[in-house]
This record gives sequence, structure tokens and C-alpha cells, in this order.
Amino acid sequence: MPPSDSYSAGAPSGSPFHQHEPSSEGSLSSDMSIFSQPQPIARLSMEERIEQMRREPHSHQQSQSEYYIPQIDPSLDSLPCTLTRAAGAKRPHTDVDPEDDPSPPVAPRGNAVQLVAALKSRKKYTPNCAALLDSWAESQGDPLARELILLDAILQAIPDDHTSHTQYHIPKGLKTNIKKYTNCIILSPKLTAYRGNIALAVLNTMRELNIHDLPAAQHEDRIQAVITEISTEATTARNMVKKHVLESLVPTGKHRHISDLCHAMIKKSMTGLAMTTYTQVRMAFIRTVIRETGDAKDTWELIDKRLREWEEWNPTTEKFQEAMKINYHLDQEDFPRSHTELAMRPVTLTKDLEKWQIVCDHHAGKAGTEKVGRKGRA
Repeated sequence: MPPSDSYSAGAPSGSPFHQHEPSSEGSLSSDMSIFSQPQPIARLSMEERIEQMRREPHSHQQSQSEYYIPQIDPSLDSLPCTLTRAAGAKRPHTDVDPEDDPSPPVAPRGNAVQLVAALKSRKKYTPNCAALLDSWAESQGDPLARELILLDAILQAIPDDHTSHTQYHIPKGLKTNIKKYTNCIILSPKLTAYRGNIALAVLNTMRELNIHDLPAAQHEDRIQAVITEISTEATTARNMVKKHVLESLVPTGKHRHISDLCHAMIKKSMTGLAMTTYTQVRMAFIRTVIRETGDAKDTWELIDKRLREWEEWNPTTEKFQEAMKINYHLDQEDFPRSHTELAMRPVTLTKDLEKWQIVCDHHAGKAGTEKVGRKGRA
């Protein structure tokens, strides 16, 4: 059958735009002439369109229903809703069979604030989205349930603080604190492993001290950025300690006495740490190991190994501390104070330490025992 002319559909008979169907199915050559010449398009003037609307009062309404289709996602009907349908109420959209969805959301009869509270009880919103929902409900009164469900879907799609679209940069103040507390952990006399979970010890220290701008635990990408920064600072701090110890081994080097050596390290770290006798005892132990192994690439692994050997050799806390103190006195004999060095540096008693330094020592003591992933190692 030859194709019909779509432009002539609905045109009155006898009009110049009306195309008659061919009288014979075999006259294909004559029918093909309609494709060889451009066909006129039936265009109604404004007056004709007005007259047509007068004759058919509902034609313009039907036209709107044919071409104006609300873009509503049918999957929204699967969202939980406790609303009831008013008697005789029409569906807000017609792209879903009412028999398949007997209870679609319609205009709420309750209060919008109560409806928001119900949504919040069933879903976990970010603080920003929850606050926006509350403000919206209080200012809008009792809007349509469909609007609230659409707003709910929009809020769920918006990432909090645009974390997925912007790269996180550690604030300057937080960087300063990371450097400070990482150096404090490395210089702590309670540190159980110099190649242990330094990042976790620093993170727990800053959390306990409520350090400003520290990301929340659920922001894994930001926490990973902080861990990377801690790892960098831990490497710098270990290199600083090793450099000072190696320089102290030179007969003509500076800071040969253990008190001056510890003071120089604390000054370099810019942490404001208070030096205790235990600080000197631990640094004397580190110098003993480096003195035996030299400038080895695995210096800190060797120091951790020697720490574990001394703990096995001295199974009780009293014996371990006694061995450390004996090594401390032997270090003072091998590296006495010269006449060109300053007087003995003052030390602070442990009971007089500030709270933040006590917190650092506490978490440093867990660096070799707490279990985290490989990313937590520093």
C-alpha cells in the first residue's frame, strides 16, 4: 500500500491540501510523483486556529495534555509514604497504572513538620540536608507530599559540602598541628615502635585534644589525606633525629652531651615539648643503636628490633627501666659535657607535664600494638 501523506490528515475534502488516494494499486509510477515534488504544508492562520477553538472548546486543553508531559521519575513511587488518598482525588501523573499502585502519594492532611520528622527517622541525612529540610518545612506550611518527596530525592543526590566535586586541601592550621603532634610522638619516650602505627597514634591524639579542622571519621578521603601528611611529617621527624644523633657521634660535633642533644631536637621540632629525664634516657638508647649500626638504611627497623629484644631480655617493667637507666649513665660517660657547652639543661618532672603532652605519651605507647591497615603505617 502506498504511504499516506501525513500533512493531509484531517484536511477537509475539496481543500487544495487534500490528497486523494490512488484508484488502482498497480499505478505505482503515478503514485511516486508525490515524492518527486515538495508537498505544501497545511498551516492554519491565527484566525482559523481561533475559529477551531471556538468550534472545539476542549481542543486546546487536549493539546496541552498531549505535549506538556511532567518529567517525573516513576521510581519515586517506590519511596515509602504513609499518606492517604483523598476521596475522588486524581493521580498527580498518569504514566503508572493505578491498579499497580493503589496508594500513590497525594496532598498531605498532616503537618509538614511532622512529615519531615518521619522522613528523618527513616533516613540518615547529612547535618546540612537535615537543617535544610527543617527550615523548608517550617516556612512552607503544608505543601503537597509530591513536592516533599521530590525535595527528599534532590537532597539525597547533593553531596555534602561538594566533596565529590572539589579536591580536599588540608587547612594551614591543621597542617601545623599535624607537624607538631607527629614530632611529639616521634620524640616521646613512651613510643613502642618508630616504624609502627604512627599515623593512628597522631590521629587519636588530635581527636582526644579536639584539634580544629580535623575531618570526621566518615570522610575517608579526607582522613587519607591527613594520614599521608602525617606519614610525610613522621619521615621528616625521624630523619631529623637520626641527623642530630650522627652529628653527635663526631668528636668535634655539637650537642654531644645527651642533655644538649635532646634540647637541640626539641628546638628543631618547634613543638614546645618539655624535656624530661625519660626523654634523655630514650635518646641515649637510640644513640647506642646508631653508634653500633652506623648510618644504615634500615636504622629505625633496627631500633625497633632492639627495643623488642630488650623487652624480652627484661620481662618486667622494673627491669626494663633499670636497663635503660644504666645505658643512660654509660652514655653520659662516653659523651661527657665539654667546657664549651652550656650548663646542664633543666628537666621537667613527669607529674608537671601539660595535659597535651601526657596525651601524646599515652597514644605513643600504643603505636606498636594497635592494628590498622597498611595505609595507617607511617
